[in-house]
Amino acid sequence: RVISESELEKALSIQQKEGLRLGEILVRMDLINEESLSDLLSTQYDMEVNQRVDFDASLVAKVPSDILALFEVIPISLDGSLLTLGVREPLSEETVENIEIATHYNIRQQVLPNNEYYRLKKLIKLPVRLGIHLVIKGHLKGDDILDGLMEQRDSSKPLGDILVENGMITPETLSHEFKALFGIGFLLNA
Repeated sequence: RVISESELEKALSIQQKEGLRLGEILVRMDLINEESLSDLLSTQYDMEVNQRVDFDASLVAKVPSDILALFEVIPISLDGSLLTLGVREPLSEETVENIEIATHYNIRQQVLPNNEYYRLKKLIKLPVRLGIHLVIKGHLKGDDILDGLMEQRDSSKPLGDILVENGMITPETLSHEFKALFGIGFLLNA
């Protein structure tokens, strides 16, 4: 099936308003099915598609929960030092390199259809995290959080302190969003 120009324009309009992925919108509009979308992404990025994953919950501990949530990845297999991540949409080379640094594994990607990603995501209980909240609110990008998490791993400082010290966010914004997320405030250092 070929998507018409007017259907594509409508999908792009929805994408601009709702911030969803184009493929997700096309599936929602019944213009393409999940399998076709996965096959398209697989071909476009020269990656395997994994339609159904035998989930090993122990692999979740191999990847920081902020990375799982921010980049919508799910660890699906581990073979020595090679960790395979199921992805909804392929990650950039820079993001993969940063995840490799954060996890100490070589990373391989496999495309997961949306229905399989969401099935697996239900099996993972991710906590509400400040970093994810700051990205959702538009204060930071996912790679900013990844940089902060890598520094946190080496320094053991709270993520918020690292983000403020590196000028990624103001103390006032951090305090406001912390209170919005957790319902409690904190005093800023003078």
